Amino acid sequence: MTLLQCIGQLLADITITDKQTSSVSTTYNNLKTLLLDSESKLNGERVFQNGSYDRDTIIKPLDDVDIFLVLDRTEYEDGGVLRKPQTVLTKLKDYLNSTRDYKDKAVQDRPCVTVHLCDKRFDVLPCFGDDLEGYWIPDSDLSGWIWSNPVLHSEKLTEVNKLRKGRIVPLIRILKYWNREKLGKLIPSYHIEDIATHIFTLFDTANHEDGVHTWLRYATNYLDSDKFADEDDYNDAVEAISAAYEKIDEAHTLYEDGKENEAIKLWKEVFGTKFPTISDAEARQLNESMRSGSLKIAGTGLLGATGQRVPPTSYFGDDAPR
Repeated sequence: MTLLQCIGQLLADITITDKQTSSVSTTYNNLKTLLLDSESKLNGERVFQNGSYDRDTIIKPLDDVDIFLVLDRTEYEDGGVLRKPQTVLTKLKDYLNSTRDYKDKAVQDRPCVTVHLCDKRFDVLPCFGDDLEGYWIPDSDLSGWIWSNPVLHSEKLTEVNKLRKGRIVPLIRILKYWNREKLGKLIPSYHIEDIATHIFTLFDTANHEDGVHTWLRYATNYLDSDKFADEDDYNDAVEAISAAYEKIDEAHTLYEDGKENEAIKLWKEVFGTKFPTISDAEARQLNESMRSGSLKIAGTGLLGATGQRVPPTSYFGDDAPR
């Protein structure tokens, strides 16, 4: 495999399947019906999805699916003041645990109620709408309500992804995989998306190799210390991004010089042992194809038997397997 093929295989390995998508959709529709049921006494106005699943940046194994439950503000006010988040969360949790489908499966996981199922979980976040098209959501310490506009975040990502011809959403999946496997989710998932939105508003990307290189190059410029639990986590993230960029930058140079096998090895160092690699047999076959001039490159950038012919050349790396 070429480097682009290795990255493509990684992307295929971490992208959720159509079956998983169908399962999520079924559960979401069921939860939506229950949450808006008048007999629930929750006084819900509407329900919508938001988060990595809704933005198509979620990766396997399927983790959490975010659901916003917009409540009728007038039913949760005392003297014009909203009740504390804990009161609302307790009511939501108790109701879900009383239903036949989700009995004893709902727990509070501040600042939301999480429904645990065998292969996934749904985070239900109670909120209140306002006239500014945003939402009041529980603060992380449950001391009150803070304003947020998650829909705007999604819209910006959609715009950038469209601007860059659909390359940004799958790129974010690759970066989330790196963040999970190598950093233990040190960088908040949504912050990876936010950084990508900023970077790729300014810079185009030709493919996922180029996109990862570009994101790592500029990410520390947009890293927000307020998004981290403490200053140590922020500093660790800066250090991790810088270390990864150093290796990916070296791999980028090797890739542009045609030394794909060496570039792949560096990518494996950055992304971990599960990153697909080229075998010795594949390397010898690719080398022979390049020497004979039978190798062709498709419009996608992948090498194979069809597409534009690659001129004959010697082995593309310095350590040809023998």
